[in-house]
Amino acid sequence: MSSQTAIRYVITPDHLAHITLLSTGRSLVVQAPYFRKLLDINPRTTLGSTSIDHAQLRMLGVIPSREEVSTNDSRVTISA
Repeated sequence: MSSQTAIRYVITPDHLAHITLLSTGRSLVVQAPYFRKLLDINPRTTLGSTSIDHAQLRMLGVIPSREEVSTNDSRVTISA
């Protein structure tokens, strides 16, 4: 898995950043001022796409998965 993730974002007038991870289609919403500061985006920008690294993803609240865990993995504990 690459260390960069492609995203598309729209910043709405209510100061929210709607972000879509292009690789998975997963969406999230964060406060626009925080998003702009994290990615160093111009305050007038309202629409765009870019690539972000795993550290930035974690700061947005997304935990990037490195690999899928198989059902035969002995480290997986399933409890009822």
